[in-house]
Amino acid sequence: MPCAEEVNSASSASILGPTGSIWKTAFDTLSKAGCSQPFSQPGGDGKPNEFAVAARLLTILAFTPSRVLLPFSKWQTSAHGYGAARKELVDILSKDASHARYCLYLAAQLFRNYRSSQASTHFDTLSFLVCVLYIVSYIELVELQQPVPISRADSIGAAKVIRLDQAISEEERDSWLNLRCRSRPHVTGLGLLDTDRSVARVFKEASQIMVNNGPTSTLAVAMSAIYASSAAGRPPDFPHDQPETHISSSDHT
Repeated sequence: MPCAEEVNSASSASILGPTGSIWKTAFDTLSKAGCSQPFSQPGGDGKPNEFAVAARLLTILAFTPSRVLLPFSKWQTSAHGYGAARKELVDILSKDASHARYCLYLAAQLFRNYRSSQASTHFDTLSFLVCVLYIVSYIELVELQQPVPISRADSIGAAKVIRLDQAISEEERDSWLNLRCRSRPHVTGLGLLDTDRSVARVFKEASQIMVNNGPTSTLAVAMSAIYASSAAGRPPDFPHDQPETHISSSDHT
């Protein structure tokens, strides 16, 4: 089985289309270099390493484009659009389970980065949105679709946990990425990602992270409200968008 870098390389060709091996090689090389870098610039000056963030973000989007992630989250789409996005995402995640895990690993790193530092730009806020939507997609379409979720099995006490946003050994990481083990994925602040409440916890924590960035970003304030709405099971919507179309609880009876 391939290592993490080979898993990343194997799937990049699918989104580059017939543009030739030169572009694929360039993408693979930059992705590998960026995803292996820390989020802070070397030298201890505390400046963010934008290349490290962008490489992880583009690797996730190369695998699951925003045109699929957004409608799957029920963002400005119809029931048909949601259904089509769900079907396409299921196909993507099931056809390359190793790369799906690799992107979850990258999304967990991004989540930790924004949990511990301010998302001070619109790029940061939108990058955080992508990692949140990918984590949610993985939970709903992979973890919660297991025939017998490990979180509900009798062996729950003995089940191994892999902490994706923490320092882990290369052997443990590659074993999980290459499907040699069924460890339960865990992210700090979110807990285990294979429970019925995992999706709500992701949105709830994401909302709080955006609240922490509120003083520096009006977009973060709006996104905090959207995440809170999603945590409660409502479709995402900007608070100021067409308030007259909101359906009251009495309209459902």
